[in-house]
Amino acid sequence: WPMAEPTNPFFARALVNRTWGHLMGRGLVDPIDDMRETNPPSNPELLDALAQDFIKSKFDVKHIIRTICNSRTYQLSAEPNEFNKHDKQNHARYYARRMIAEVLHDAVDK
Repeated sequence: WPMAEPTNPFFARALVNRTWGHLMGRGLVDPIDDMRETNPPSNPELLDALAQDFIKSKFDVKHIIRTICNSRTYQLSAEPNEFNKHDKQNHARYYARRMIAEVLHDAVDK
């Protein structure tokens, strides 16, 4: 299959998973690069829906980023509550991450 073709069943899912992982800190398939059949996504319906939307948008990366960023899941609070304080699997809240060194350096060196 040519890589960016609607008939390629792997490209859209892999790119959507990688984008989700970049924005959310963890991919729907984790680790991000392990897209084999025996490592299923945590939410296969969501991954398939996002992949189909990505294909419909003619592989528009900005469109899929906008879709994920406008989602309820992306906009969840980082404050844990009694139901999600131990959940690291289901994207029940935002999980705060440390800045990478280059970003931190740029932030304080102005």
